[in-house]
Amino acid sequence: MRDRQIAWTPTFAPVQLQLDRAYELGWNSEVAGHLRRIITGHQRMLCQAHDLGVTIIAGSDAGSSGVPHGIGLLQEMHRMEQAGLPTMAVLRAATGISAKTLCFAEPLGRIAPGYRSRLIFSRHDPLATVANLQRGKIVWFDDSVVMSPSLVGAGPPLPGDFEVAGL
Repeated sequence: MRDRQIAWTPTFAPVQLQLDRAYELGWNSEVAGHLRRIITGHQRMLCQAHDLGVTIIAGSDAGSSGVPHGIGLLQEMHRMEQAGLPTMAVLRAATGISAKTLCFAEPLGRIAPGYRSRLIFSRHDPLATVANLQRGKIVWFDDSVVMSPSLVGAGPPLPGDFEVAGL
């Protein structure tokens, strides 16, 4: 893949969902064990591909049963990190590398002159864990600014959580 410049978009969500809900789905321990082996093997292959220099881009199986659009990408990014991919590699896979690899017509995926203004402002460091992208933040998307509440755990941001000049 590296030598042929083929990018990989690893996805965990559909199998992880079945593993997380094995009991609800009626899967016995043998099926759950197979699902666990699939996830473990996928995690190992992701790290090996990264170590070998394969281009990895972030995506999701959004639209599959139980994989929501938008949030599904954030969940996949977190699973990539949990698999052992360095946090910066996960963030790059979701931004500049994916934009470059997919040859978007619009100039995006970088902070540079001529590129579209699509930024996230947060007090929660995504380099600590990409799961922080699921916490409260401000999203600047071209000419629109949107407050995005927390998706997990900590609840919505409180007034004063953000100090962004000029918005």
